[in-house]
Amino acid sequence: MIVKSSIIPHPGQERILKEILKTPVRFNTINAPRQSGKSIMGRELVNFFSFNAKEFELRILHPRFITQKCKIIWTSPTIRQAKKVFSELETAWAPILKHSDKSMMVLTAQNGTTVMFFGVERPDNIRSENCDYMICDEYAFYKDGVFDTVLRPMLHVHGKMVFFISTPKGFNDFYKKAKMGMDNDNPNYRYCKMTYTENPFADLTEIEDARKTLPPDIFRQEYLGEFVGGGTSVFGDYKPLCLVNQWSEPIPTMEYYNGNDIAKQKDWTVSTTIDKNHKVVQQLRLRQINWQYIIDAIVTDLTRYKPYSLMEVNGVGDPIYDLVKNKYDQLQPFVTTNQTKQLIISSLIASINMGTIKLPTKELCPSLHEQMDMFTFTYSKETRQIVYHAIEGYHDDDVISLALANMQYRRFNGMS
Repeated sequence: MIVKSSIIPHPGQERILKEILKTPVRFNTINAPRQSGKSIMGRELVNFFSFNAKEFELRILHPRFITQKCKIIWTSPTIRQAKKVFSELETAWAPILKHSDKSMMVLTAQNGTTVMFFGVERPDNIRSENCDYMICDEYAFYKDGVFDTVLRPMLHVHGKMVFFISTPKGFNDFYKKAKMGMDNDNPNYRYCKMTYTENPFADLTEIEDARKTLPPDIFRQEYLGEFVGGGTSVFGDYKPLCLVNQWSEPIPTMEYYNGNDIAKQKDWTVSTTIDKNHKVVQQLRLRQINWQYIIDAIVTDLTRYKPYSLMEVNGVGDPIYDLVKNKYDQLQPFVTTNQTKQLIISSLIASINMGTIKLPTKELCPSLHEQMDMFTFTYSKETRQIVYHAIEGYHDDDVISLALANMQYRRFNGMS
């Protein structure tokens, strides 16, 4: 069986594919900023290793694949993202597909090659597998330690090559692997960088709008593929501000400010309190208990600290706000729109950049740290606005609650 590739790489993708496959190494880091075409790059790597492009060295634009059985694992930050790639490859492989298991997300080609798809948000679910090749998509958004503790052991027996493909996100493990690939003293590592300038299909209007609209560091990271900032593209290097290692009891003479994000479906209800010194003194997290208990817990907490409080009132928060307001008068409603969400997140970014806010340590509040690291944005070319949100598969209730409390602090302390 001979099959032609359904993908025609653009010049930038062709350059990197030639570089990777001409001199194979075990660990390959591919820096792929927005508009550079990283999704097709990942799929082309799967196609190549699934069928072995024997004529690749002659012409990669139209490779002819000959059958050669192997096993490939594709991982994404979340199971939902992995399902999207599974569906795309299932459609592309339709003429040569032997079997598709949608429940287990496994594709089997007619030559016996299998591709398994996983989300790494629950890494324990993917132990005990093995593979010849591995594609780690959007690797900069993986939790610390996932590759070394869960994914790398899958390569011990038959593993030949692994590919870390991602847009940068601070100085995390993706950055470390990139640096190793740049170092000639690490022959098992390679670093490649894609650019939107090599992609003839890039939307240059969107890129120019983003250049004018986004903060410079975010544009450099997202569109130029530069490693900038701290641990996250939105909040920068907030870790030096994490100085609070225990919650504080209320002080009668202290002024407090509070923000409440009310649970939606599987989310948490979170109430965060900040004192006059811009220090987070308390966080209340509640989930999967009846609404009356949640109302009573919030009222009890508010009564203790007596803060100027904000509560989100969209959807499920509307009746909760009324019930809490009946028992605690110093409460204001907050209607979340893209504009108001951008305002409170921008205000939190400003407080972090100024270095005034004092945040809880990772040991005291691990959920907040995870959410701040997994908080991102989407740039809408239609509205020319930034839309802030959690990365797919993660929560943002801690972040929104903190942002609301910070907004109250800024309001009552004369900060725009």
